[in-house]
Amino acid sequence: MKIRHISLLVAALALPLHAQETASAAPAELTAAEQAEYAEQKALCTETLNLFKESVEVLKQVKDKASAEAAAPRMKAILAGMLENNAKAGALGRPGKAVELKIVNEFEPQLVQLMNEMESAVILLEDKSYYGSEALKEVLSVFFPSS
Repeated sequence: MKIRHISLLVAALALPLHAQETASAAPAELTAAEQAEYAEQKALCTETLNLFKESVEVLKQVKDKASAEAAAPRMKAILAGMLENNAKAGALGRPGKAVELKIVNEFEPQLVQLMNEMESAVILLEDKSYYGSEALKEVLSVFFPSS
């Protein structure tokens, strides 16, 4: 079964991964207003990256049915945090170009690495049939719907 990313993973950080051509440009100095916007965006991105890190740690600890069952409510809580951050990102709106560029340059490499680690962990769990945990399978289907 092939696993694919859902928009939540990218939207959670409000990072356009398609902005690679923009990310290579040297960031300009931010105005005072842009610095305030950047501080809000950075706080949200940092919080979301921490949720991704936590999810990877939780998934890497799953080795049997008991640990899979224990991981399910933790992953559900992480998902709730990501959805909350997604709503916050929506409320903040898309940042201005200079702020977006700085955020992309700062957070995209970490996000891509964590998404890859998370996907690898999910693939391993899928290969093990989630150690028989329907609860873990269900919560992970939100992150990575089967295709």
